[in-house]
Amino acid sequence: MRFEELGLNEAVAKRLSEAVNGGRLSHAIILEGGSAADRHAAAMTVANALVCSGRGAKPCGVCKDCVKCSADSHPDIFVARGDSEQKSYPIDLIRQIRNDAYIMPNEAERKVYVLMNANLMSEYAQNALLKILEEPPGYVRFILTCGSKSSLLSTVISRATVFLLGAEEVSGDDELAARGKEIANRLANAVMAAGEIEVMKVTSELEKDKALFSACLPELREILCGALAVKKGGLPYNEALIESKLAGQVSAERLIRMLNDIQEISDAVKRNANYNLQLTRLGTKLR
Repeated sequence: MRFEELGLNEAVAKRLSEAVNGGRLSHAIILEGGSAADRHAAAMTVANALVCSGRGAKPCGVCKDCVKCSADSHPDIFVARGDSEQKSYPIDLIRQIRNDAYIMPNEAERKVYVLMNANLMSEYAQNALLKILEEPPGYVRFILTCGSKSSLLSTVISRATVFLLGAEEVSGDDELAARGKEIANRLANAVMAAGEIEVMKVTSELEKDKALFSACLPELREILCGALAVKKGGLPYNEALIESKLAGQVSAERLIRMLNDIQEISDAVKRNANYNLQLTRLGTKLR
């Protein structure tokens, strides 16, 4: 697919095309807004153009690199979508990308990393990515997509060129994931509060919303995992982050216990176990 075929605003498509074909595309770009389909199509077209070996306007669509791109089999294009079930980007995946970036391209002149739904990255994952965004090898390019860049760290945004594809079209799944993340953060704060009141307040909001309950559990596990990593020295301490606050106030033993409990509750929910019982279990385990 060529830029003029993307169905985007003509000015945006022209800006992308001119940046790629003029050799002016920065080492990292953020494709923001529009629909998920718009962002995917634009990201893959840019990635294709970056590895295209044809002459003239890129992507040419006929060179060996473009043929492989059409078949989703180009060895120098790495596409990550995070964990669709967990609604997150495992920090280990970001570390893998960071290490792989220092390996020379297999066939093309460039190596392209496409990070779909970059808004799913935790602050720790973004900070891990930032290390390679600051000084990437000359042959590496990063393409991040997100509904809104507001979920990205300012330090990440400052190291990329932002292309606004249009007003964000929020799907039901995206909205649910955002609400799940917000509830998870409130639960994490409630864990640190004195007494049981705060935990009870938050869990009471989930009494009639099983989907939201299911969405918040993986987000809560990610926060607890991050806190445990800080506790063990695997991640740097940052007093502004909820993970660091938890690490400072909650013992490693309790963090591990809560992680195991939440995993058991998640598994039970997937087996369609009694919903109210699992919600009560969560409240009890977090007190």
